[in-house]
Amino acid sequence: MKIIEFKECNTVYAKDQPQYLPLPAHKTKDGVVTSCWGFNLKERLVVLFTGRVFLQTLTFNNPLQPLKMSVTNPISDNKAVEPTHTEYDENDIEDLRYINDPIVSKHHF
Repeated sequence: MKIIEFKECNTVYAKDQPQYLPLPAHKTKDGVVTSCWGFNLKERLVVLFTGRVFLQTLTFNNPLQPLKMSVTNPISDNKAVEPTHTEYDENDIEDLRYINDPIVSKHHF
């Protein structure tokens, strides 16, 4: 998955932390943070055929914060997210030739 900057972004987390990828996001006054993520072609196929996405959160052994995942942009009245740019390249198409993921391959492409 790749991070996608979207028009409502108003902050970037970990901008000056080289051990992490910068995370463009929208943060509200009450602390709701929204980020946008895109799938490459292989990931799209996996989601299409499995209907699953896994989420890992680093808690550092602190209590887990509430999370919500969505396919619509919660900031702009639940309209589909329109990314300002995507970071896909020609290798994403090449992934189709080498689908070795056991979850994907069991669906007989």
